[in-house]
Amino acid sequence: MKHLRARLARFGRDGRGSLSIEAALMIPLITWIMVTTFTYFDTFRADSTNVKAAYTVGDMLSRETEPVDATYIEGLNTMFSYMVFAQEGTWIRVSNVGFDSSENKMVLNWTYATGSHTAATMAELEPQIPMMSDGDTVIVVETFMPFTPAFNIGLDRMTFRNVVVTRPRFAPQLLWAS
Repeated sequence: MKHLRARLARFGRDGRGSLSIEAALMIPLITWIMVTTFTYFDTFRADSTNVKAAYTVGDMLSRETEPVDATYIEGLNTMFSYMVFAQEGTWIRVSNVGFDSSENKMVLNWTYATGSHTAATMAELEPQIPMMSDGDTVIVVETFMPFTPAFNIGLDRMTFRNVVVTRPRFAPQLLWAS
């Protein structure tokens, strides 16, 4: 019994191999933390890039002095997809909204959605638009980008949607070419 107690005491004081056991316990935890951190960072990066690209599209449209058409807006969607490094299909919807003081309401002048998506309605747009004075118009750009996180850490697949409202800069209104 005395011999067994001495062996157990020596075993308890022996530190050889403890690093291997600690590493075997900690490496999975550290790996999980790194994967989670990367996934969250990538999600925020994609969202931030999406917002910046949406403002770029809105700014481009605000500088137009000539009427735009479906081909132009489809091209903007291609450029938007390139700017956000899209892995899946993106789409944009551009609308021109004005304010009519005689009826005291906002009026949807025209709207166009890329691909086979639906055009906007005034009910969808009105909560996004600030108050305007009579005769004012704004360009409403909505961007949509599906996003799937790099790793399955509990984040679901999501769609980033941004709404940018911009006043025309060099023309009183962005016109639609028929």
